[in-house]
Amino acid sequence: MKPVSSSQDIAIGVDIGGSKTAIGIVDRRNGAVLHSTLIPTPPRGRTGAAFLEDIAGAAMRMTESFGRSGPLGIGICELIDRDGEIASSHRIDITRQQIREAFHGFGDVAVDSDIRAAASAEALFGHGRGRGHWIYVNAGTGIASMLMNGAECYVGAHGWVYSLGMSPVDLSLPEMAGSTLVEEVSGGSGLVALARRRGLEVAAVHELTAAAGSGSQDAIAVLATGGRVLGSALALLVNTLDPEALVIGGGVVADPGPYWNSLVAAVRQHVWHQPAKGVPVLRSALSNRAGLIGAALAPRPPFAASSASAAARS
Repeated sequence: MKPVSSSQDIAIGVDIGGSKTAIGIVDRRNGAVLHSTLIPTPPRGRTGAAFLEDIAGAAMRMTESFGRSGPLGIGICELIDRDGEIASSHRIDITRQQIREAFHGFGDVAVDSDIRAAASAEALFGHGRGRGHWIYVNAGTGIASMLMNGAECYVGAHGWVYSLGMSPVDLSLPEMAGSTLVEEVSGGSGLVALARRRGLEVAAVHELTAAAGSGSQDAIAVLATGGRVLGSALALLVNTLDPEALVIGGGVVADPGPYWNSLVAAVRQHVWHQPAKGVPVLRSALSNRAGLIGAALAPRPPFAASSASAAARS
């Protein structure tokens, strides 16, 4: 590996997602990912101390290869409250104490939600740059959203503001009786589960996308349903929050196709005010690296974060 220049403001980012975890070294001046690796996120019952030790070991080996370390930030696909405590264990069952023990070699470790991390990165280096009032959405294994004021995340009364994917939706699908959750239809895990109910032998979203690209009508229908449900939920956000733009990241929308087309069509259909139907709906400029880049930004001192926010709005 090429050594990192001493002029680069580097940090280590760890983006713990529902199906995979990204570890990388990021230049915080421009958001460039200098090196990264992916490891699978194990099932929920195995995401405790041993999993964190694996991540810490991979991060340490990466920094040793580069010859220089830096601060480390972790983004987690769970609720993080206003005090920085992990407030849920829907997918990842870890504690702050386990993080401190596993990453003791890195000093103080910043922890935030993956959606806040990704939105912050998009604000500084992507389609959020220079915008005032906009919404970032992550469509990955799960679904989450973040209301943004420039480069600042609206955190709500308790920090639990981004649970869009856990909102109920009523579907008239034979495979899913009654009310279910947006995430269970539009998130990566939900899409795979729905596809398997229809008899498709797929284990991941990219396999479902490939099947749709090969002309499978069942695969196309599953992806279109997921996009339609999320698009309808996003139209509700537009109707209630009046954003300048919707920016959507995550692996599910990394490529155009039935999911994306159906999502955009549903937004256009269900936004009520005619002029608002033209709200830009954009795929993240940082794609599925937004969470990793944002995690590396998390250890930035408060005064530096404020300066970066001001720069993004200038």
